[in-house]
Amino acid sequence: EHHNVSMLSAAVIIIPGIVAVVFILLIFVLGALKNKKDDPKSKKNYRKKDLQTQIKEANRRLSQNPKDAEALQVVGEYHLEQGDYEKAMRTYEILIELCATDKELDEFDFTLKHAIASLKANHLKEAYKSFKLARTMRQDVFEVNYNLGYLEYKAKNFEKALARLQQAAEQQPEHVQTLRYLGLTRIKLQKYREAAASLRKALDLEPEDKETLFALGQAYHNLGKNEQALQVFSHLRADPQIGPTAALFAGSINMKSQKFEQAVLDFTIGLKHEKIKTETKMELKYRLALAYISLQQIGE
Repeated sequence: EHHNVSMLSAAVIIIPGIVAVVFILLIFVLGALKNKKDDPKSKKNYRKKDLQTQIKEANRRLSQNPKDAEALQVVGEYHLEQGDYEKAMRTYEILIELCATDKELDEFDFTLKHAIASLKANHLKEAYKSFKLARTMRQDVFEVNYNLGYLEYKAKNFEKALARLQQAAEQQPEHVQTLRYLGLTRIKLQKYREAAASLRKALDLEPEDKETLFALGQAYHNLGKNEQALQVFSHLRADPQIGPTAALFAGSINMKSQKFEQAVLDFTIGLKHEKIKTETKMELKYRLALAYISLQQIGE
């Protein structure tokens, strides 16, 4: 009996100990699993594996039924994500056709994605048609309004570009490219004050955008704010891309102010660039010659 009591006492001591060890191990295992689950690399690999499984299943279904809308949507999204825009275009073309017989399909979504794929593939006419069609369905989507504005600008339809870009700017007031093209469009329409406002706001958000800065210089120049314009163009003279044209503008402003020595420096800096358009080079040489003549006349 004493022996049984001893065994019972030992069991009372051991069992809680075992339970505690098991509990600690369980916490450790659960923690390890959680860390693995929270690991971004683990999540990415899971998603990749899951996506490959979806694509494989979608292709299997399409081999049996080429007009399987659900499978086509998976494939279309995949091509867009992978940057295979030609295939994405073709996929969304099929989906748009299927909308005629299946009203539950999202025709707007397919049309928008077809437009985006077309634009990325540089098929601008197809992109324009799809964005226009998408806008007949919904007028409140930023992506539609911005891209239509951009395409209208590229096609030199500046009044139409202005309307779409203004709407896009109202929807996303801090979208840099919208502000940039809005400013450029306003310059084309000779709305220089409004252009300068848009371009300044774009530069506040993206100060290193030299093309936007150059456009701001043009707006200042057209507003007669030559000191501000000169500051911009002088700053850009050394840029490999914009430099020659900026130097031409800077030198021309200095010529009008009869600062001929400064104009000579501007035109000389412009001509030092390796990449320079023929017409810009000829204009710089001509203006440089005029500046030298003006200096000689002053010397006489």
